[in-house]
Amino acid sequence: MLRTSERGTLKKCEFLWDLTYNKRLKPLTEMPALRFGSLAHQALAGYYIPGVKRGQHPAIGFEKAYEADAKQNSELFGMRIDEEERWVNALELGVSMMNNYVDEYGADDEWEVLATEMPFRMLVQRDGEPWFWYTGIIDGAWRNRRSKEVWIPDHKTTAGIGDRKLQYLQVDDQAGMYWSYGVEFLRSVGLVKPNQNMLVVLYNF
Repeated sequence: MLRTSERGTLKKCEFLWDLTYNKRLKPLTEMPALRFGSLAHQALAGYYIPGVKRGQHPAIGFEKAYEADAKQNSELFGMRIDEEERWVNALELGVSMMNNYVDEYGADDEWEVLATEMPFRMLVQRDGEPWFWYTGIIDGAWRNRRSKEVWIPDHKTTAGIGDRKLQYLQVDDQAGMYWSYGVEFLRSVGLVKPNQNMLVVLYNF
C-alpha cells in the first residue's frame, strides 16, 4: 500500500518516515493545523452530499466535529491566524469560516456532487506485473450541470495563499495522484465515462 501522505513524509524526512510507517509510531495527538483541517473536511463533507441539494450547514458540522475531537483528545485547541499570529479558539475560527463560506457560495447549485470523501485504491503494475496498491481519499467529484465537466475539489485550510505559495501546486503529489489514479478509479466505478475529460482540480482554500 502506498499513500500520498507517506510519499510526502519520506520527502520531508526519512527518519520521520521510518518512525511513522515502519515502526508505526505516531504522536498521541495530531498538531493543531492537521486537526483543524480534518474538522473542516468533515464539515464540508456533510455539506456537499451526493446530489444537487446540500446537506447540513458546515458551521453546524464543524461545531459537532470539534466537540467530538475535544472529547476524544480531552482538550480544546486553538489556531494562530493573520500576520500578527493572533491566537483564537479553533471552534470560533472554524464556525466563522464555514458561515462565511456559505455566505459567499450559497448552495453552490451549479454543481452536482457525485461523491464526497471517497476512499479508493488502484493496482499499479510494472512490466505487466502487480507492483503496489495506491490508496487515498478523493475529497469529492463534482459535475458541472451546464458544461457536464467533472472536477475534483481539494479542500485546503491555510493561514494564507499568495502567488508564491501557489507555485508548489504545479508539482503537488496529491494533484498528481488524483490525475494518475483517482481519475482511473472514478472511471472504474462508472462515475466518469471512459472518454470524458477531467479538466480541473479545484483547489478550495
